[in-house]
Amino acid sequence: MIIYNGRHETYHGTWKIKYEGAGSKNHLAFRWYNTEQEVAGKKMKDHLRFAVACGHSFCGDGSAPFGSATHMYPWNSEKGDDKIKRRLDAAFEFITKI
Repeated sequence: MIIYNGRHETYHGTWKIKYEGAGSKNHLAFRWYNTEQEVAGKKMKDHLRFAVACGHSFCGDGSAPFGSATHMYPWNSEKGDDKIKRRLDAAFEFITKI
């Protein structure tokens, strides 16, 4: 199943994260968040929607006021529009997978 079809795939081998229950050994699985479970008359996906801060998640370098960068993204080596397009590809892929 293809989830995202951008120019670049950043998170290779990672598929849409699914609910597998409390006993799951899968590190990339929801153990408690079941999107289809009803709570107070609404599905959990309607109560608890994910949000991503693009500036922090895809633009920053993890540095703090008194420290240096802790990570570098592969798109940081790109220039101009290519850098922006690669960053957007990664952001939309990430969002579709969570």
